[in-house]
Amino acid sequence: DTYPRPRYNTPASYLELFDGVIRADGTYDGDLKYMIDYCSDVTFEEGYVEHHENNFSAMEEISRIFENKTASGVYVPVDRHVLEYADLTYGDGYANNYPFPSAAVFMSKLGIPVSFSDNGTPCVLFGETARNFELDRIKDGAILDGISARILQERGVDVGLIDAGDFAYGEAAMVFGRSDKYLMCMARGRGRFLNCRYKNKACTAFTAEVDGKLVPLVYEYVNESGAKFTVFLVDMLGCANNSHLFVGYHFSEYVKNRITDISGKKPVAFMAKNTGAYVMASKKDKKLAVALFNTSADTVLKPEIELDGKYSVIHTVNCEGAVTEKGVKLATPLHAFDFAAFEVEE
Repeated sequence: DTYPRPRYNTPASYLELFDGVIRADGTYDGDLKYMIDYCSDVTFEEGYVEHHENNFSAMEEISRIFENKTASGVYVPVDRHVLEYADLTYGDGYANNYPFPSAAVFMSKLGIPVSFSDNGTPCVLFGETARNFELDRIKDGAILDGISARILQERGVDVGLIDAGDFAYGEAAMVFGRSDKYLMCMARGRGRFLNCRYKNKACTAFTAEVDGKLVPLVYEYVNESGAKFTVFLVDMLGCANNSHLFVGYHFSEYVKNRITDISGKKPVAFMAKNTGAYVMASKKDKKLAVALFNTSADTVLKPEIELDGKYSVIHTVNCEGAVTEKGVKLATPLHAFDFAAFEVEE
């Protein structure tokens, strides 16, 4: 629904992007697409229908190349019953937000596709979902936030924590990595930071200047069983929705590498340095479909997408491109609030 209409309130491009995402997802059996203003005369706002007609053939093609494929990406577990067992002791009382998957929001800004069905890929496990999550599923490791790390520690999983105090709100002004390459000033770095100690064998990956003090932000840890954990020392539910703390090229590249380190495999697709590009991917046999939805006001001038293997044949939708050594390079820009897709085959 485009309410409040007309297009100077809600642009048609928003509706078109959402239509494309639903088609690429492929699990919905219908999309009631409100394009007619039921208050004004039917001819007052014709732009939604015009954009729909203009994009219709490309949207149908997205549906076709994603049809009968399985969503491929980093596994984000979502439990609709989370509030039945959630404790919320470590949370901030905003229980209404819990069904909304903060891990998916976090990943969506990194150029890495996700899957809400378990497909054997590394798991990004945030918040109260960890309280009832099957522990055997993270025997190789996982990417955690401060809340899920505390919960798993209570459940007997060695995630590297020695002890943990309370979460406290703060404003991060700077983020520091292991080199100047990852130095970043924050415009909106608000978050709930976990006060804790972790084991000496854990490695600090990022620190942050929070309210004038340098605090650990991310650490890596391998336990005695060989499980590899990456722990973001925040309550990600607030950070993912309202903060730019983890929106950046440094975290995009970092998380991609951590996924590879945990699983031994690259993400199925990856688009670097375009935090507004929402990437979706699905596979079947030797075919891979990838869709790109640019939710940014910036055009992606030279879109390049890394893929998880070697592909040779390409079919493009709403763009032109070619297979490269690392993946796919588009010959056409991905304009602001526009979309593109392609299907490749091994």
